[in-house]
Parts: sequence; structure tokens; C-alpha cells
Amino acid sequence: MKIMFMSADTGGGHRASSMALAAQFLKLDPSIQYELYDIWTKHGVWPYSSLVDSYTYLSARPRKWRFLYHLSNSAPYCAFMNWNSNITGYRKVRRALKEINPDAIVSVHPTMTNTPQLVVRSIRKETGKRIPIFTVVTDLGSGHATWFTRRMEKIFVASGRMEKLARWRGWCSRDQIVNTGLPIRPEFGERAAAMGPVGSPERTSYQKTMRSTLGVADADKPMCLIMGGGEGVGSLGPLVDSVYARLARDGVDATLLVVCGRNEELRAGLETKDWAAVQAPETGRVRKCPRFCPLLPLSRFVRERSKPPAPFLTLTTSLAGNVQVVVEEKFGDYRRDPGDGAKVISAWLRDENLLEEMSRNSARNGHPSAAADISKTIYERVVEVKNENEAEGVRGR
Repeated sequence: MKIMFMSADTGGGHRASSMALAAQFLKLDPSIQYELYDIWTKHGVWPYSSLVDSYTYLSARPRKWRFLYHLSNSAPYCAFMNWNSNITGYRKVRRALKEINPDAIVSVHPTMTNTPQLVVRSIRKETGKRIPIFTVVTDLGSGHATWFTRRMEKIFVASGRMEKLARWRGWCSRDQIVNTGLPIRPEFGERAAAMGPVGSPERTSYQKTMRSTLGVADADKPMCLIMGGGEGVGSLGPLVDSVYARLARDGVDATLLVVCGRNEELRAGLETKDWAAVQAPETGRVRKCPRFCPLLPLSRFVRERSKPPAPFLTLTTSLAGNVQVVVEEKFGDYRRDPGDGAKVISAWLRDENLLEEMSRNSARNGHPSAAADISKTIYERVVEVKNENEAEGVRGR
């Protein structure tokens, strides 16, 4: 079985979801072949070929991101985009699909739904081969209109909010939409299970062990994990300064861990910063995060600055929610100003009961088996269609 994941590196979340699904597919059938394919960059279809560069530019400019997001999040824009991408990219996408000849396509990117499903239908008319195509939406609350295309085999969404959007914006039928939660790597679910219940001695012991394993000094201290996705974006520098100074001012003896991602400028700045000038005596530390996955269970909460209203995929990985869900379900908060965010963090660290309540709320909203559930549903359908194609003597190309 050959599966094509359609995505682009516009942030780490799309690729992470693909890899989570791929890992589960391999558990179901180790002989499965899969490929991550960026159809627009690969074939130079303008303007979509500049998606990755545009994302990098806009993620550092939240106001521009917000303006363009809302401008494009409309039915007229989607109609124009679909028309334009079909005109400029249809033949190239069709040529690629016929060459790769996949048994299934899984789109994990909003710009890669409409044209691929049209191409799949065209290939079936020409060769008789059916290629089931699925969408896995990697947003939880603010899904862009381009995610939803009616003629997909199944559309997997991660929340009731997204289910409503799929029906409203995409006119998708109820039997098309599957609410599963967001696919995350199996390691996160395994570690969550290994930690034990919130507030249990097992969890406390697990956290201390992981901290010691990672070489974090003072494993008994409270810990704050600050991150901005794979790119290390979202004004993390000012946020770290604000949190550091606020904890010092409030007398909170804690350790800060900062995930810099690919932001080398941020990393270098933190490593060489004069922390005394940030008005913080030895009440906290800033460390590089040597490994991402093992550090997540250490943190009692995650404070992420990202470019609203884009999905908080790093936050989603750890807490299975984005900013709206986090606030509504009472296991997090959102502040636009780093100083305000620092005050909230300091207050949390001084309220053990509140932290435990928020942890229970986040666990209630988690869906660690989402990747396994999605992969199983897709796999069973693909096996069925593949057998039908072979019975009919159809192999594509």
C-alpha cells in the first residue's frame, strides 16, 4: 500500500500530524510506503510555491498574518483560489499523481484539498482506478475555509467547533465528518499514560525522574516551559524577559525552559543575555531544550505565543487544544501582552490547587488515540478500495 501525504512546511504542525499518522499506519502494516509531498512547492505553481517563505515571513509579523488570514477566510476567496489553483496547477498535480500512483491520499494542508480531489476523479474516469482521498484538519477552533471540500472520502476534525465549520463552510454531510481529535505522535500518549493520574505520587516521581534524566538541576522546583512552535516565533524574547523578571519580583523560585526551535537568533540571545539586567537574581534559569518530547510532561502548563488566529499546534500537541478551546475549557489563558502573561504565570505557580485543576481539565480534553483512530479508519477503507481495484484489474497510471 502506498500513501501520499499532501502538506507543506508552513509550521511544524502539518508535518507532525503526517508523521503521527504514518507511524500508526506502519503499526497496522509495516510494508506500507508513504511519502510527504508538497505539490505546490515541488512543481513551482505560483503563488502557492511561495507558501513556505510567506509563512516564515508572516509568522514573525502577527498583524499582517491576522489581516491576510481574515481577508482570505471567505467563500469568494476560496472560489477564486480554487479556480486559480486549478488553472495553474491541475496538469502538474495530475502528472505527479499518475507517476506516483498512490493507493490513497491524505491531505493535511488547507491549500491541498480541492485540486487533488478533482485530479483523483479525473484519473478514475480515465483509468478506472479509485484513489480514496481524505482530509485531516490540523486546526481545532479557527479552521480556514479552504480546509473543507465536499468530495473527500472522509474529513477528520478535532472538535465539535470544527465539525460545525465543516458543515457550514464546506456543506459536508454528517457521514463525511469524523470527530476524532488531533493526531499526535504515539510517544505523547504513551508518556501521558506512564505518568499516572494528576496529583498522584506516580506522576510526581515520573516528573522528577525525567528532569534528572535531562540534566535539569533542582528537580523539585516548579518549572515553566515556554515555546513558539518549530520556528520559535511569537516574540518569545520579550516573553521570557517578562516571565523571568516577574517570577523574581514575586519571589517564585522556578526554572524556565525555552524551546527555541529553529530560531538561532533567539537561542544565541538567551545564551548570552545579562540576566542581572533583566532584574532577575538567581531565581530562575534559562536552558536550551535538548529533546522536545520528554520535556512536555515536566511542565505543569504551557504558555505559547503564536500568531493568532492560527492554530496553536505546539500547544495542541501537549494539551490537545487551541487557544479558544484552552480558555473555554479552563485549562489555560490567553494574554496579548507579555507582561500580562507573566503575571498570570506567576499566579499559577503560586497556586498548586489551581494547577492541578487545570491539569485535570486538560486531560479531559485530550485525545491521545486520535492518530491511531484516524489511521485505522483510513487503512480499512483503503484496503477495501484496493481490493476492489485489483478485482477489477485496475492498477492506474
